[in-house]
Amino acid sequence: MRTKEISILLTTCLTLVESLTKQEGLDLAKNFMSSTQLGFKANDFTPQRPLFADEVEWDWSGDLKGSGSKDDFFRVMGETWQPAVSSFLALNIFPVVDPGAGVVALAFEEVINIDGRGKGPTCLYAGNNIFTLSVDGSNKIKKFAGLWNADDEELKACLASSQGNAVTNASQSEL
Repeated sequence: MRTKEISILLTTCLTLVESLTKQEGLDLAKNFMSSTQLGFKANDFTPQRPLFADEVEWDWSGDLKGSGSKDDFFRVMGETWQPAVSSFLALNIFPVVDPGAGVVALAFEEVINIDGRGKGPTCLYAGNNIFTLSVDGSNKIKKFAGLWNADDEELKACLASSQGNAVTNASQSEL
């Protein structure tokens, strides 16, 4: 290839990668966190679905990893955190947007009620969390990653009580 052709190819590739602007990333962060809060409150993540690509990867603490369709992702949510958490409040949200990588990272504090939607007692858990949203060329979430301390004893106790268990030594994988 000649230098001019290589230059055009590189410019085209960089343009495709840099489709996410800082403002678009901040808007995505706001919409994602708002729809997460509403989704847990209503036990319905339907309003969040348009934010996701048709094919999604997920990777969150507790060694839950996978990939599949958007339906698969929301099925996993519906089998893990959604039935456990009745309310989700994110505080001190600190979004960081990397337009070139197409990534939005959200560091925040959270207070969540892990009561199994009434199966167990109110169990308010306060912790720190990081969500990372990687987007495709249409700025749809193609990968969701969540990072938190899955070994936190208070978190484990709340997860156990959300299942109606008095055990304080449950693991996140038992959701």
